[in-house]
Amino acid sequence: MDPLPMGVAGDDPVQVRNIIEGRIDELDAIITIGGCSVGENDQTPSAFPEGLLFHGIRLLPIKPTGMAIVRGKPIILLPGHAVSAALSFFLVALPALNIISGLGFDARMPIIKAHAAKRFSNTHTIDALYLVRLRRSDGEYEATPLGWGSNSLSNLARANGFLRLAPAQVVEKGEAISVTLLGGLEMSRVMRRSHPTDVFGVLG
Repeated sequence: MDPLPMGVAGDDPVQVRNIIEGRIDELDAIITIGGCSVGENDQTPSAFPEGLLFHGIRLLPIKPTGMAIVRGKPIILLPGHAVSAALSFFLVALPALNIISGLGFDARMPIIKAHAAKRFSNTHTIDALYLVRLRRSDGEYEATPLGWGSNSLSNLARANGFLRLAPAQVVEKGEAISVTLLGGLEMSRVMRRSHPTDVFGVLG
């Protein structure tokens, strides 16, 4: 699939709907970013009164995510927050794109085993996703948790993957965890960080 920028729409559900309906026939799917939270100006879900499949997921920090169907095509509504948008893409948009591409639901979502670099926990009352930064040492991967608060954009740039924790779940230092990578090229970043004096070739 080749991405096609569609411009910027105002906080107006009619404008959002008109833009999408004007281009949907030439596209396989549409991804919107922003305008789907609970603020007064978050009007994107209102653009699909009949085709809205869901709006809201009990999972932090991607709660505002949604999906609609217009003329048989998926419209994926991603939040505007940088980390929320990125994680929503991997948890909602990518599986949808995999399916319409004839791939498995979780294709193009590599998962590796790592050990927690320190103790951390989910203090929220619902499931939460946590960004992690990976490092390889002595033949094993070590995952350091990163926050997604005020410094979210910088932490997103530093992150290599993420994992999901249940409410009150605690990950102890050294515990084995499964990390979903933020794309197929993350391992090359990890290797360069772990072995900065080596030279690696990446195919893809």
